[in-house]
Amino acid sequence: MANERYMQRALELARKGYGRTSPNPMVGCVIVKNGRVVGEGYHKGAGLPHAEVNALRSAGKKASGADLYVNLEPCCHFGRTPPCSDAIIKAGVKRVIFGMRDPNKLVAGKGLRLLKTAGIKVEGPVLEEKCRKLNEPFIKWIATGIPYVTAKIAITLDGKIADYKGDSKWISNEKCRAYGHILRAGVDIVMVGAGTAHKDKPKLTVRLPGYKGKQPLPLIVGSKSGRKVNLKKLLKELGAAGFQSILVEGGGKLQSSLLKAGLIDHMVVFIAPKILGDEAKNWIHDIGKRPIANALQIIPEFAFILDEDIVIEGRPNHHK
Repeated sequence: MANERYMQRALELARKGYGRTSPNPMVGCVIVKNGRVVGEGYHKGAGLPHAEVNALRSAGKKASGADLYVNLEPCCHFGRTPPCSDAIIKAGVKRVIFGMRDPNKLVAGKGLRLLKTAGIKVEGPVLEEKCRKLNEPFIKWIATGIPYVTAKIAITLDGKIADYKGDSKWISNEKCRAYGHILRAGVDIVMVGAGTAHKDKPKLTVRLPGYKGKQPLPLIVGSKSGRKVNLKKLLKELGAAGFQSILVEGGGKLQSSLLKAGLIDHMVVFIAPKILGDEAKNWIHDIGKRPIANALQIIPEFAFILDEDIVIEGRPNHHK
């Protein structure tokens, strides 16, 4: 189907904005006329022109009478940039095909109604599940005010995160560590516990060859008074400050606390085919006794192998 094919292309374009658009979503746009692509664009960063505007500029006069494909409903309000719906109407686009409605209350169907009122044919949603998956952090943050939390952990086959001396370098292989840097590049904050920060002294920066994008904010979680940090309150405060996504890299106590509180949305687990034995450091702490029937489960979304290590990505079952 042509609609799915062009929407898939819009999603490919949207991904080019990975790590650069927060607190905005990733959006791509394709303009088609007489069965031929005449313009493309994507949102390159917060404060810069949106995908539709870039695609319309690419198409020029060819946009008149054309079909416009975009993975997210065009905005209809003034932010740091003018409304995309106005630009689409002015360009003379004949039909708009959208991937999903914008969950932002400032838009939420209003952009589509504005287009229809102007006589533009509107169709969708198309590939809605894929469109939602692409912008899960944005969707959660807009709906709840709380950042989307991803936990990344490297463990052995026997569930250890460090050997009997406390040494954790390196459980995962080089390709897995590079993948971790890709994950860092896509978030607003990289979070670690105070114990991990003190012991490992992680840099918490993106160190990919040739990387010139933004660096995430490093955040160390701990309390000098000895009282536990209220993690839910902390996440709400970070969300209110405009932070949309967090990568939690350690340690095991912080990740366990977040899991126990139901605050982790997504997990990336690197499993190395190694066994460190009884005296090595465990990953999970203090989540209580659980029978098999009530086990905390990571519902896999996909799994793959990087060299000899296994990578599992999924969501904890408290998000069923």
